[in-house]
Amino acid sequence: MGAVLTMAEEKNGYTIADRATYLSRIRQLKLKALVEGDPVLTNYYSAIQVNPARFPSAKSALSRRFIGWLCSSEGQRLIGSYRVNGHRLFKPAYAGGK
Repeated sequence: MGAVLTMAEEKNGYTIADRATYLSRIRQLKLKALVEGDPVLTNYYSAIQVNPARFPSAKSALSRRFIGWLCSSEGQRLIGSYRVNGHRLFKPAYAGGK
């Protein structure tokens, strides 16, 4: 993504980028964000445990524990409070399966 931002900068063009990469390179760029906050641009992240029957070498218990933590109140709070240069990067989306 960083290379794409550099290319857009060099070609005086446009691109779609994730906020984290943009913010990490903002000091080297003249590019400005034209559209922000549109729900259509929401980029969801998912965690899916692989099937331990198909992949017996996978660390099934650890992955289940990690996914449990991501979905916990603490995990969702930490995800939602993560900031770069004062900008919140992630919006927790898990609501307990509701």
